[in-house]
Amino acid sequence: IFRNDPDERVKANAVTALAFYNIPEINGLLYGLINHSNSRIRANAIIAVWPLAGDEMRRSLLDILRKMLSEKSSSIECCSALFVMRSIGDDPSVVSLHSGFCIKQQFRIIEDSRVRHHFLLFLSIYPVEETIDFMLKQSLLLTPPARKELVSSLSIAVKNGFNKELMYKYLENEFKSCRSVVLMALAESGTHPLNKSDEQRILKAAENEHRELYEHWFANHSILISEAGALPAVRLLSSAIYEECITSHVMNLCAVCAMLDKTGVIGAVAMRLFHEDRRVRARAIEVFDNVGYIRINRWVIEQIEVSDSGHHFEAAKTLYGIKTDSNSILHLVRAYIGHANSLVADCAAYAYNICRMNESMEKRATVAGGSGTDA
Repeated sequence: IFRNDPDERVKANAVTALAFYNIPEINGLLYGLINHSNSRIRANAIIAVWPLAGDEMRRSLLDILRKMLSEKSSSIECCSALFVMRSIGDDPSVVSLHSGFCIKQQFRIIEDSRVRHHFLLFLSIYPVEETIDFMLKQSLLLTPPARKELVSSLSIAVKNGFNKELMYKYLENEFKSCRSVVLMALAESGTHPLNKSDEQRILKAAENEHRELYEHWFANHSILISEAGALPAVRLLSSAIYEECITSHVMNLCAVCAMLDKTGVIGAVAMRLFHEDRRVRARAIEVFDNVGYIRINRWVIEQIEVSDSGHHFEAAKTLYGIKTDSNSILHLVRAYIGHANSLVADCAAYAYNICRMNESMEKRATVAGGSGTDA
């Protein structure tokens, strides 16, 4: 096969098959393939010889993996190395290599979907606190699909025994996107039963989510009812705030509802709250009204049943005393320029520039009109 078959995939599969035979001649052949030019053959050879290798040989194999994970390596080589590391198992030197890759190659993990996929697969099986902490901070830079992949990886890590106590501590993280990822991961993992301390942390996170939700409702409605509210750029920002901020907080509250529900029913029907068929939504709301932590459930139901921004604007003032001392919306728009979500930030920057130009033009028109009257 190695001499005659031109298909490298066939050769790579042959390496995997030969690994089942512990015969000196075959082992010698496998050792000879650990530096093969094809990364898949090389990867399968390393997996095959690792259980047979002594300490010195393992150090050599780790050096090969480091080269495959270097900045100069291709995406395919990098994925092959991560596949090897996941296959080798819970070896301290391999886990350390994975953590080091996380720090040195963060850009590649964020930008390369294939590398990120293999990296997170390893993390889900062999979770390390420092690596999870690092990835949660990087969640600000991840696209929604990539963040969802991180959520899935962390939920599996919790199921595989990662310290839930640390996960609950992450709920207090200053990064809002970090809190969102943790809430979703905990809900997806089905973390039951909750002790009193964990429940209090989740309730505190829910309070934070609810307040921030109404801060966005207040800002959004204030922007819409302002003199500049009819401008297309402002309308665009309003849509971004609703879709990326308000909806995100509602989803986070749904995750909280699922965690506080001991029956597990809410987790199964939560997404039906957003179904296009009102009868499906009504059935889901009925479930939320009868199981779990009713007070938090009602927060979610209100968001589903009431879409009027004016209603939530008044609720923001009543519930949390949110207010603004300025007649200009520029300070509200400017606050979103630094938002973690790039769409919201870009829309805010665009709307801010348009609003400033609009205000400047109105002032010049006022001055010109005053001068004409004096004349």
